[in-house]
Amino acid sequence: LPSYLSHAAGIGRFNRLVIPQSMANSPAAWIQIKYQADHESYTVNAACASGSVALGEAFRKVRDGYMDLALTGGVECLLDPTGAIFRGFDVLQVLTRSEDGLPRPFSKDRSGFLFNMGAGCSLILEERERAIKRGARIYAEFVDYATCSAGNIVALPVDPTPIVNMFHIADGLKVDYFNAHGTGTVPNDAMEAEIVRRVWGDQQPYIGASKGLIGHCIGASGALEAAVTALSVYHGKVHGNLTANPIDGLNCPINSDALDIEYALSASYGFGGHNALLLFRRHRD
Repeated sequence: LPSYLSHAAGIGRFNRLVIPQSMANSPAAWIQIKYQADHESYTVNAACASGSVALGEAFRKVRDGYMDLALTGGVECLLDPTGAIFRGFDVLQVLTRSEDGLPRPFSKDRSGFLFNMGAGCSLILEERERAIKRGARIYAEFVDYATCSAGNIVALPVDPTPIVNMFHIADGLKVDYFNAHGTGTVPNDAMEAEIVRRVWGDQQPYIGASKGLIGHCIGASGALEAAVTALSVYHGKVHGNLTANPIDGLNCPINSDALDIEYALSASYGFGGHNALLLFRRHRD
């Protein structure tokens, strides 16, 4: 048993750090304390879209002149020795049931996501001229960010119009790569496929589903997928998808390949109806 349950059962000692270890703002706080940063530090909570929302809010702070540089990202640790959290996702019928454990986003054979109990990713957002002046390696330019709230405590809405409207941040642009939310659940992927068709029709960008390779990292997933997207833009290469027997009418190639990317999008759709979309482009001197 973990220490706090052992104590409740009259066994062993109680962990005096159980509260700091369970606070959602602890990762941001520890980073600020370690590096003695005296500027603002806070945590956003938007379920599976948390990492994307954190990036987007930091982007606005830099863009609007409130700061020159921000360290931002997402982290999640749902390691639970009692198995309660895992079981909680299980009874919602969102976990993969494939024999090999692979989630297979956007496949007709999908059955749910692969639960990644812990992950973290941080990114540095910096004012462009400042980054150039100090000789920083710029992986991509952050162009825009959109959010919306739509519908259901554990699912995408029946009417995806609010989510479709987020894609207006890329109106008039040729998007070459789209890192989809792509959980691998039956209803989520079906609705996300409908969103893709409504936004792009038959002229779709390359669609990537990173959760098929690394699992669903919950609150960290948006930051990890933003990093994957930025690296894809920088290197001109995209990963393949575990989508054998794919949903009809989606551009989800199986093999990794070189891809000339000018504009790229990364999407996150979270429990509670928290949704976010990030737009990146290739950096040019």
